[in-house]
Amino acid sequence: MKSFRSLLFAGAALLSAVPLQLVAAAVTISPAAETLYVKADSPDLIWFRHYRLAEVDGSELILATLKKTAADQARFAGYTGAVSVLDDGADAPEGAPVLLLTWSDGVVSATLQRGKANKEMGPVSRTPISNHPDYAQMRQYLDRGTSEERRDADLRARTQVNLYQSLRLVQRYQAKD
Repeated sequence: MKSFRSLLFAGAALLSAVPLQLVAAAVTISPAAETLYVKADSPDLIWFRHYRLAEVDGSELILATLKKTAADQARFAGYTGAVSVLDDGADAPEGAPVLLLTWSDGVVSATLQRGKANKEMGPVSRTPISNHPDYAQMRQYLDRGTSEERRDADLRARTQVNLYQSLRLVQRYQAKD
Protein backbone atom coordinates (compact mmCIF):
# COMPACT_ATOMS: atom_id res chain seq x y z
CA MET A 1 0.00 0.00 0.00
CA LYS A 2 2.86 2.34 0.85
CA SER A 3 4.51 1.75 -2.52
CA PHE A 4 1.20 2.51 -4.29
CA ARG A 5 0.96 5.85 -2.44
CA SER A 6 4.56 6.60 -3.31
CA LEU A 7 3.83 5.83 -6.92
CA LEU A 8 0.77 8.12 -6.88
CA PHE A 9 2.79 10.87 -5.21
CA ALA A 10 5.57 10.54 -7.77
CA GLY A 11 3.03 10.66 -10.59
CA ALA A 12 1.40 13.77 -9.14
CA ALA A 13 4.80 15.42 -8.75
CA LEU A 14 5.64 14.59 -12.34
CA LEU A 15 2.34 16.00 -13.62
CA SER A 16 2.74 19.18 -11.59
CA ALA A 17 6.18 19.69 -13.12
CA VAL A 18 4.78 19.68 -16.67
CA PRO A 19 3.26 23.19 -16.47
CA LEU A 20 6.59 24.52 -15.20
CA GLN A 21 8.28 23.12 -18.28
CA LEU A 22 5.64 24.74 -20.49
CA VAL A 23 6.19 28.08 -18.77
CA ALA A 24 9.92 27.77 -19.44
CA ALA A 25 9.17 27.23 -23.14
CA ALA A 26 6.48 29.92 -23.25
CA VAL A 27 5.30 31.25 -26.56
CA THR A 28 6.68 34.73 -27.12
CA ILE A 29 5.89 37.13 -29.92
CA SER A 30 7.45 40.43 -30.76
CA PRO A 31 4.50 42.11 -32.52
CA ALA A 32 6.56 44.91 -34.03
CA ALA A 33 9.06 42.51 -35.58
CA GLU A 34 7.14 39.52 -36.85
CA THR A 35 3.91 38.39 -38.44
CA LEU A 36 1.31 36.44 -36.50
CA TYR A 37 -0.20 33.76 -38.73
CA VAL A 38 -3.84 32.75 -38.27
CA LYS A 39 -5.03 29.27 -39.12
CA ALA A 40 -8.60 27.91 -39.06
CA ASP A 41 -9.10 24.26 -38.21
CA SER A 42 -11.56 21.71 -36.85
CA PRO A 43 -11.28 18.12 -35.70
CA ASP A 44 -14.36 17.37 -37.84
CA LEU A 45 -13.17 18.56 -41.24
CA ILE A 46 -16.18 17.24 -43.18
CA TRP A 47 -18.63 19.16 -40.99
CA PHE A 48 -16.37 22.24 -41.01
CA ARG A 49 -16.14 22.21 -44.81
CA HIS A 50 -19.93 22.40 -45.10
CA TYR A 51 -20.47 24.72 -42.14
CA ARG A 52 -18.28 27.47 -43.59
CA LEU A 53 -20.05 27.63 -46.96
CA ALA A 54 -22.41 30.51 -47.67
CA GLU A 55 -26.03 29.49 -48.02
CA VAL A 56 -26.61 32.24 -50.58
CA ASP A 57 -23.97 31.34 -53.16
CA GLY A 58 -21.88 28.46 -51.75
CA SER A 59 -18.73 30.56 -51.36
CA GLU A 60 -16.31 29.96 -48.50
CA LEU A 61 -17.07 32.41 -45.65
CA ILE A 62 -14.72 31.79 -42.73
CA LEU A 63 -11.32 32.11 -44.45
CA ALA A 64 -12.62 34.88 -46.69
CA THR A 65 -13.87 36.83 -43.66
CA LEU A 66 -10.67 36.25 -41.70
CA LYS A 67 -8.54 37.45 -44.62
CA LYS A 68 -10.74 40.44 -45.39
CA THR A 69 -10.99 41.70 -41.81
CA ALA A 70 -7.74 40.60 -40.12
CA ALA A 71 -6.19 44.08 -40.15
CA ASP A 72 -9.38 45.66 -38.77
CA GLN A 73 -9.73 43.04 -36.02
CA ALA A 74 -6.09 43.58 -35.02
CA ARG A 75 -6.67 47.34 -34.84
CA PHE A 76 -9.86 46.90 -32.79
CA ALA A 77 -8.04 44.51 -30.42
CA GLY A 78 -5.04 46.81 -29.99
CA TYR A 79 -2.72 44.26 -31.57
CA THR A 80 0.07 46.22 -33.26
CA GLY A 81 1.76 43.45 -35.23
CA ALA A 82 1.06 42.18 -38.72
CA VAL A 83 -1.56 39.44 -39.06
CA SER A 84 -1.69 37.04 -41.98
CA VAL A 85 -4.38 34.38 -42.51
CA LEU A 86 -3.17 31.06 -43.87
CA ASP A 87 -5.02 29.16 -46.58
CA ASP A 88 -6.23 25.62 -45.89
CA GLY A 89 -3.26 23.27 -45.89
CA ALA A 90 -0.71 26.09 -45.83
CA ASP A 91 1.93 26.23 -43.11
CA ALA A 92 3.49 29.23 -41.46
CA PRO A 93 7.23 29.74 -41.86
CA GLU A 94 9.33 27.59 -39.51
CA GLY A 95 9.33 29.02 -36.00
CA ALA A 96 6.71 31.70 -36.73
CA PRO A 97 3.90 32.31 -34.24
CA VAL A 98 0.53 30.85 -35.23
CA LEU A 99 -2.87 31.68 -33.80
CA LEU A 100 -4.90 28.50 -34.28
CA LEU A 101 -8.68 28.97 -34.24
CA THR A 102 -10.40 25.61 -33.76
CA TRP A 103 -14.11 25.05 -34.42
CA SER A 104 -15.30 22.08 -32.36
CA ASP A 105 -18.73 21.14 -31.03
CA GLY A 106 -20.13 24.63 -31.50
CA VAL A 107 -17.23 26.34 -29.71
CA VAL A 108 -14.29 28.20 -31.20
CA SER A 109 -11.08 28.03 -29.17
CA ALA A 110 -7.79 29.85 -29.68
CA THR A 111 -4.29 28.48 -29.22
CA LEU A 112 -1.07 30.42 -29.68
CA GLN A 113 1.68 28.22 -31.09
CA ARG A 114 5.37 28.61 -31.82
CA GLY A 115 7.19 25.46 -32.78
CA LYS A 116 6.24 22.87 -30.17
CA ALA A 117 5.22 25.41 -27.53
CA ASN A 118 1.47 26.00 -27.17
CA LYS A 119 -0.45 28.52 -25.10
CA GLU A 120 -4.15 27.70 -24.80
CA MET A 121 -6.08 30.96 -24.92
CA GLY A 122 -9.41 29.21 -24.32
CA PRO A 123 -12.83 29.55 -25.93
CA VAL A 124 -13.41 32.80 -27.79
CA SER A 125 -16.82 32.15 -29.30
CA ARG A 126 -18.68 32.87 -26.09
CA THR A 127 -18.12 36.60 -26.52
CA PRO A 128 -21.39 38.24 -27.57
CA ILE A 129 -21.39 39.93 -30.95
CA SER A 130 -22.59 43.09 -29.21
CA ASN A 131 -19.18 43.37 -27.46
CA HIS A 132 -17.40 43.97 -30.78
CA PRO A 133 -16.34 47.58 -31.45
CA ASP A 134 -17.93 47.47 -34.92
CA TYR A 135 -21.22 45.99 -33.71
CA ALA A 136 -23.38 48.79 -35.13
CA GLN A 137 -22.06 48.06 -38.63
CA MET A 138 -22.49 44.31 -38.18
CA ARG A 139 -26.04 44.76 -36.93
CA GLN A 140 -27.07 46.35 -40.24
CA TYR A 141 -26.18 43.15 -42.10
CA LEU A 142 -27.60 40.82 -39.44
CA ASP A 143 -31.08 42.31 -39.72
CA ARG A 144 -31.65 42.44 -43.46
CA GLY A 145 -32.24 40.10 -46.34
CA THR A 146 -33.48 36.54 -46.55
CA SER A 147 -32.89 33.96 -43.84
CA GLU A 148 -29.93 32.63 -45.88
CA GLU A 149 -28.40 36.11 -46.12
CA ARG A 150 -28.89 36.63 -42.38
CA ARG A 151 -27.26 33.25 -41.62
CA ASP A 152 -24.27 34.17 -43.78
CA ALA A 153 -24.03 37.61 -42.12
CA ASP A 154 -24.18 35.93 -38.71
CA LEU A 155 -21.34 33.55 -39.61
CA ARG A 156 -19.24 36.47 -40.89
CA ALA A 157 -19.92 38.51 -37.75
CA ARG A 158 -19.16 35.61 -35.41
CA THR A 159 -15.94 34.89 -37.30
CA GLN A 160 -14.89 38.52 -36.89
CA VAL A 161 -15.71 38.43 -33.17
CA ASN A 162 -13.73 35.19 -32.74
CA LEU A 163 -10.65 36.71 -34.38
CA TYR A 164 -11.06 40.00 -32.49
CA GLN A 165 -11.36 38.20 -29.14
CA SER A 166 -8.40 35.93 -29.97
CA LEU A 167 -6.20 38.89 -30.85
CA ARG A 168 -7.26 40.66 -27.64
CA LEU A 169 -6.14 37.62 -25.68
CA VAL A 170 -2.83 37.45 -27.58
CA GLN A 171 -2.26 41.16 -26.96
CA ARG A 172 -2.96 40.75 -23.22
CA TYR A 173 -0.72 37.69 -23.07
CA GLN A 174 2.11 39.65 -24.67
CA ALA A 175 1.61 42.56 -22.27
CA LYS A 176 2.26 40.21 -19.33
CA ASP A 177 5.71 39.25 -20.68
